[in-house]
Amino acid sequence: MNKKIYGVLILALFASSLFGETKTIALVYEKATGVNRHALQFILENKRSLGDVSFLPIDLSQDTSPADADLYILLNTGVSSGTDPQLARFREAISGEKRVVQLNFYRDREVADVINEPAEGGVDVITAASAWGGRKARNMHNQWILILSGILN
Repeated sequence: MNKKIYGVLILALFASSLFGETKTIALVYEKATGVNRHALQFILENKRSLGDVSFLPIDLSQDTSPADADLYILLNTGVSSGTDPQLARFREAISGEKRVVQLNFYRDREVADVINEPAEGGVDVITAASAWGGRKARNMHNQWILILSGILN
């Protein structure tokens, strides 16, 4: 009985990957700061919940040209000082053409309520804190991954 169930699950996974369309997600950030590294790693760890996706990292400190992607995720750290100017220029260059999600991370906060602002001008905004250690922080980050998954699917 268990072999049949596992066989059906494997077949379903294979069929969905065979017939499903892979979405390319550009992960856009400026410099490999600690917060950006944590956010990128968290996104990669939760790839399954995002569906059939492939990632294209774009470090704006090295490359500012928009690559072809289905969705752009902009990692904006240090929200208290506003949107990073490099990210703002990149967002302006691609907005209107592609779907954009800006992930804002508040600096120097243990945990923050995850705020989702629906698309305005083609940009969805999700805001959280930049803390990464502990159960509360992990729960907070799981919340924005769920929001991101809903936007993608």
